[in-house]
Amino acid sequence: METLCKATAWTILYSSLLLIGMRLAQLRSWEQLSLAALPLSLKMLVIPLIFAWFLGLTPLVASARLAIVLQMAMPPAFATLIIAEAYHLDRELAVTALALGSGSLLLTLPLWLWLLSP
Repeated sequence: METLCKATAWTILYSSLLLIGMRLAQLRSWEQLSLAALPLSLKMLVIPLIFAWFLGLTPLVASARLAIVLQMAMPPAFATLIIAEAYHLDRELAVTALALGSGSLLLTLPLWLWLLSP
């Protein structure tokens, strides 16, 4: 049973990565970039910054605050595109948000580590 579950999980993971690659290849332009930038900046910068400030007022240790803020500041999950596919939502916006969020993580992760390191 455990082997079956592991095989199923890896198959789903590989399939979702393949789907993301196929959708990225189908992007005709980055016109959705400006539409995805505002929600991503709210999700990955503004809201975690507000919560980091509030968490600074609590008696939590610094490493716990860092872990909470890092979890909040993560880019959109791959499941976003799968949900967009399943419910016939804007697939180009979903894949653009995924690509932009994953790319911006390279900048925001060191920022959060620098700001909140114990």
